[in-house]
Order: sequence, then structure tokens, then C-alpha cells
Amino acid sequence: MAQRTTQAPAEVVIGATSELARITQAVAEPVIFTTNELARVTQVLAEVVFSATVTPPVIPTPTVKSSTFDAGIGGEGNGGEWFLCAQLTDSSIEDRDKVVKSFRVTGKLTSGQYAIYGYAPSENIDVAAIEAGTGSRTGQKTLPNSARVVQSARQQLNVSNAMLHTVRLSGIWTEDGSIKDRIDEICVEVAQQGIRR
Repeated sequence: MAQRTTQAPAEVVIGATSELARITQAVAEPVIFTTNELARVTQVLAEVVFSATVTPPVIPTPTVKSSTFDAGIGGEGNGGEWFLCAQLTDSSIEDRDKVVKSFRVTGKLTSGQYAIYGYAPSENIDVAAIEAGTGSRTGQKTLPNSARVVQSARQQLNVSNAMLHTVRLSGIWTEDGSIKDRIDEICVEVAQQGIRR
């Protein structure tokens, strides 16, 4: 049976008055009964026309901010004792234990120390101990002093069962020299351990 295509330009309001639909094509198919030939529409192609103007959202310009901390822990003015603790992480490997293999820091440090904290599933995370610098898996390890920003040597470690882990850095800036203590980069190397749990 032959199909006939009929152009039927018609505008039909659907919903709000700002949205119009235009039927651009209709396909008719003849149906043969014993004595009558009827046609039925088997396909309709419609275009939806939006007359409203769409304004794209304004995306704010990202800003990067650096902060300098002049007052140490419990101190006023310049210098003093400081610490920095990175957010607990799973290093983007969900549900698997890790072994923290090494640590490296880039920055300017005076009397620098670091400690690695690792937590297995269902193990209590003592935030107060992290802030106080106690209860780490490595104990406090010493980093060499530097007069300017440098990259430390790779510190070889083997902290196992660390599904979540973090590093705590600390120091005591004595206000000598023109460059304040600062941390520019923290690098922690991990390896996957065991099966999912």
C-alpha cells in the first residue's frame, strides 16, 4: 500500500501561551475495506517553538586565596607554634584498606614535625588526638629546618590498615628571617591493600 505524506502547517497552543507547537508533517496510510477506502494518520511530526528568551546562568569567577597565619597556637602577634592537618581521605579508593607508603612536603619549615594517622573500618576517629598531635600510627617524626621554600626528601613509611588517613604537620616559627613558615604541598603515597570491606 502506498503511503501519502501531507504537509499540514498548523499552530496549536500547548500549555502556556509562550510555547507553540507546529505540525510539520503527517503521514497518511490508506486502509482498504470491502467497499470503502479510508485513510488513517500513522505518523505526526511536530516542532515545539519556544518564544521566550532563555538567559544562561551567570557563573562566578573562581578565586584562589592564600592565607598567612601570624599567631601561633595560644599566642599573639607574630610567630609561635603552629600545626596543619589535612582532611581525612580514602585517596579515591573506596572500601579498601591502604598502606601509606611515603610522605613528602614542600614548604618552609622551622622545627617541623609530621605524623600519619590511619583508620580501619569501625575504628573510632579521635579528632581531638589529631589536633593535639597524639595517638598517630607513626609518632612525631622530625623534618629538617629550611631557610626558604624547599621540597623535603621522601619519607619512607609503612602504615597499614589505613582505609582513611591524614597527615599532621607542625612547627615552631621563631620569627628569625624574613620568610614565615608555610606549607605549599603535601604528598602522601598509598598502595591498595586487601579486599573490599
